Amino acid sequence: FKHYKKAAEETRHGLLILQLTDSYLQSKACRWEFGYVRKPELVHVYVPSGDESPGRVVKWDELMEDAELCKQLFGEFLEQEFQGNGDAED
Repeated sequence: FKHYKKAAEETRHGLLILQLTDSYLQSKACRWEFGYVRKPELVHVYVPSGDESPGRVVKWDELMEDAELCKQLFGEFLEQEFQGNGDAED
């Protein structure tokens, strides 16, 4: 995976993550990409359209600071997680 390090060093405009999913976050590719980029300002995420907002690309820092954007992006996954944890306690 030395090519990730080389690509990260040459990255000028950034990395766009089109599908930020649980499986991507747990993947080896994600660990390498985030491990080598090390510049959050170069990471961008596509947030699909929601009930009241169009789809758009946001900076990683913006996503981390905006709870509504996180809900929009991870809402379905978070609901499944909370429901799953609640069921385990019953």
